[in-house]
Amino acid sequence: MKNKIRNVCDLVLGILFMVSVIAGYYKDISYMSEYCFISGIVVGAVFLFSFFYATYGKKRLPLWVYFDCMIAIVIFSLRQLQ
Repeated sequence: MKNKIRNVCDLVLGILFMVSVIAGYYKDISYMSEYCFISGIVVGAVFLFSFFYATYGKKRLPLWVYFDCMIAIVIFSLRQLQ
């Protein structure tokens, strides 16, 4: 049960990160080179990869990967607020 919930969270978070970042930057393509956009897409891709890796590979990604994603989002989000 715990793994099913985690798989669903990985899928939802991956889609949410990618859709929200693309929705925020789609009007002006020139801003898509910013680190906030790149980190959002990479984190979304990591969550989606984690979902497929756990579903079809029957293994989990190490927890430090999730921690790195969290740190990247926090640092780049705070940088954008300045």
